[in-house]
Amino acid sequence: MAFATVDDVQARMLEHTLNDQERKWVSVMLDDASTKLSTAVRVDVADDLQADLLRMVACNMVIRAINPMLAQMIGVTQTSMTAGSYSQSMTFANATGDLYISREEKVQLGIIGGKYCYAEPYGGTDA
Repeated sequence: MAFATVDDVQARMLEHTLNDQERKWVSVMLDDASTKLSTAVRVDVADDLQADLLRMVACNMVIRAINPMLAQMIGVTQTSMTAGSYSQSMTFANATGDLYISREEKVQLGIIGGKYCYAEPYGGTDA
């Protein structure tokens, strides 16, 4: 079960309305993103805050993945334009369209960061 809907993704898109083919594609990608998230996070169905975070992260994962294909400016790390002979180039942070959880999102979901532990080396404090 996906943590977000195609309409959730569309609501976060800036200047692009998803056509029918793109909506089907986004639906599949949301299922994939939700599967990845399910393997990384212990889901608590009673936790509304976690549900909101999972929805946000699933949408962000999909948007990062589809932006290069839609030629949106989100995720562009470098751009170049030339007036004579009309040249333009863009470099995307996620040019291959991978679904991934960002470091900040991992912290928000409690996957990394904010947890510290101490282990006594060699079995304890007895000398």
